[in-house]
Amino acid sequence: KVVNGIVVDRAPFLNEYTQNINYQITINFSLNQTTFEAFGEVIVLNTDSTIITVSSFEAEARQQDAYYDNIFYSSGEPFVIINQPSSYYLQGATDLFVAAIAGNLQAGWGVKFVLDLGAAEEVSIIDVTEPYEAVFTDLAISEHVLDAFVVDDLGDEVAGTATHDTTIRIGIGDYYVAIGDSITNAIGDDDPSDDSSADGRNTGGGYESVLNDLLTTYNGYPHTVINKGIPGALSVDGASLISSTLAEHPEAIRFLVLYGTNDSDIFMPVPSGLDLPPDDPGYPGSFKDNMQQIVDAINAAGKEASLSKVPIALADYSAGEPYENPSEGFKNILIQKYNDVIDNLAAEPTNEIIVIPPDFYSYFEIYYANEYFDWLHPNGIGYRSMADMWFQALTQ
Repeated sequence: KVVNGIVVDRAPFLNEYTQNINYQITINFSLNQTTFEAFGEVIVLNTDSTIITVSSFEAEARQQDAYYDNIFYSSGEPFVIINQPSSYYLQGATDLFVAAIAGNLQAGWGVKFVLDLGAAEEVSIIDVTEPYEAVFTDLAISEHVLDAFVVDDLGDEVAGTATHDTTIRIGIGDYYVAIGDSITNAIGDDDPSDDSSADGRNTGGGYESVLNDLLTTYNGYPHTVINKGIPGALSVDGASLISSTLAEHPEAIRFLVLYGTNDSDIFMPVPSGLDLPPDDPGYPGSFKDNMQQIVDAINAAGKEASLSKVPIALADYSAGEPYENPSEGFKNILIQKYNDVIDNLAAEPTNEIIVIPPDFYSYFEIYYANEYFDWLHPNGIGYRSMADMWFQALTQ
């Protein structure tokens, strides 16, 4: 509890939480005490009796990422909160499911959902029964805005401070996911000017936000390019995580795949598996095996896999001594074999790969002097070049 900027009371939860699990947190404020209920536990703040007006509260999650949704509050006044979809949401299907939570409504009252309020295509649906839900069908491939209003038994909007909610930039368009290592993650991007896409969907730098803008401008409808790069990841990590990544992004139509920089580690290099059939003793655990597993999983889910070639390395690691001749450096001898594997996988008809892999190796072999942040990662200019190359590959 904070009074005038000073912490006057605090209490920790004794039970731990687990990543990727949904929890309900209930907070009750009263003059005598404040209770927090979560993780099967109730904690109480009551050692300080200073009466304050509650303006905000927070629940701190340490060591793990956390986000909060489906938030609702009760103050005795009618309210409505849209809990699906959120702002900047995007899907490919043209039928849109929407939902809201509402409280303190009188008998016969409900929620009116309005899509694209004030536009020629405005559509509204009223639901007077919990859960408050609706489906808007046959939507245009475009950006949309959703409003929700508390309405009375006549369908008229109810006045109040919390009887209206809005979510913006609900896109019907193309959903991409980028998977890979720290290069996909955007390590080394030193140009903040293009860290966020124009539509606000993709943030954090790297090629993803730039690629979103290029595709959206070119195609004339919304896109998102989700960044799922994990620093330090190897192709075997991609293979082990692809099922959960697919489940996390059911709306995705294409996965942009880039692994190999960490596979070429000087201490524990991953064999390429180049030209080896699956029944060869050297095939299991190879780069080829791992990448094939990724492609197979994406195809089995009805999505498209797009592979790219591994960029050139200028040293054994990001802060090491640079290679005198990069093409003959330890990592690049392996990386060139990995890239041959990429070519072979892309050429295999059963893999159904229709996008020619962008050749980041050959490009950065020429332009690394101006487009690398360190010996392994592109800088801001380099990530923009990656976006340009992905764009050319995806649209040719």
